[in-house]
Formats: sequence, C-alpha cells, structure tokens
Amino acid sequence: MIKKLIKFNNFLFLLKLVSFLNKFISLQEVRTKKEKRVFTKIWYNIWLQEGYATSKESIIEKKRRYENFSRDFLIKFLNFSIGTIRIIHNNNEIGLPITNNFKLQKNFKNEKIIELSLFSIIRFFRFFHIISLITMKKIYQLLKKENIPDFLAAIDQKLLLFLKEKVGIPLHQVGQEKIYEGSLTYPIYLNLKEAEEFGKQKNYQLYKFFII
Repeated sequence: MIKKLIKFNNFLFLLKLVSFLNKFISLQEVRTKKEKRVFTKIWYNIWLQEGYATSKESIIEKKRRYENFSRDFLIKFLNFSIGTIRIIHNNNEIGLPITNNFKLQKNFKNEKIIELSLFSIIRFFRFFHIISLITMKKIYQLLKKENIPDFLAAIDQKLLLFLKEKVGIPLHQVGQEKIYEGSLTYPIYLNLKEAEEFGKQKNYQLYKFFII
C-alpha cells in the first residue's frame, strides 16, 4: 500500500509519514573515540557495499584529511545508530572536498559556507528516502541556528532526483557531474533563504515541514 501511494506521487501522504517518523530520528554529534569508531565503521562499510570504494583504497585517510574542519553526526533511530553525516566548514587551508574534486562554476573560497559529506544510511533504513528527508530537516534546523546561509554537497543521481524532482527542493547544480567515488555524482548548492521563499510560494506543505 505504501509503495502504491508513493508511486502515484502522493506527496501529502509522504510528508505525513515523514512527520510521524521525525520524532524517532535524531542527530547525535560525535564527541568520543567510541562514537568516532561507530561513525567511521558505518560510512566505511556502506562505501564498500555500494562500490564507492574498495578495501585497497585509502579512503579513510582521504576523509580524515578534513576532520579538523568538520563536525560529525550519527543519525539515530531511537538509540540505534543507522547513518552518518559530516558538516565541513569552508577554510583556506585545504578547502572543501567538492571544490577540490569538481570544476565549479563559482568560486566559494572566501564564503561562509559548509559542505555536507559522508551522508550514509544503513540499507535496511533507506525506505523511500524517508530518513534522508528527515535528516535534511535536522541539518536545515542546525544550519539556521548557527546562521550558516547555504551549503554545498556532492550527491548521486538517485538522491538528486528524489530531492529535486519528487520533493521539490530547489537545488542548483554548480558544476559538471562526473563519476566520483564509484557513482555518477553532481555538485549542488542550496541557499536556505531562497529555499524558504520557494517553499512558501510553490510548496507550502514542504516549507511547513522544514520550519516546524
């Protein structure tokens, strides 16, 4: 029944389902060595499962390069860790992964901007991207609280189509897509204020979901 409703783009039903599950999902900032091990284990195993990396690659060292400029979060379902997401702050020392690996149409070097990275969810919990949408709401609220106006992200084609075409989030592609870490990946940008205005005018139910 759920599959049928979502197949026919019953967006209001999707938002009701997401709103119900929202109270069971939280972001927990990684602060201890134990939490860091859990964080790394989750995203690394998912990278291997999805073919984003191989065990022969030094992918962990590659990601560790940005740790001094990052805040890591575990995505929790009740008390269970089911995913990860990293916020990397723009910096002049090593830059951002997206600016270092993609040809972008704009120079973000001196802007107060962050990159969302290492966004991963254990396969069992990926039903219809619902957890992805809830996580985006949690990140939106965090960025608003900290007065960060916009973000960059490198996301794969499936997630881009869901967020932009199905949900209606006004993501902007800011560079050429390419095969990156095993999948076709798009560099995208979102300004939070623009997204809020878009939601008010074009999709008030989505706007209401994010701000409440």
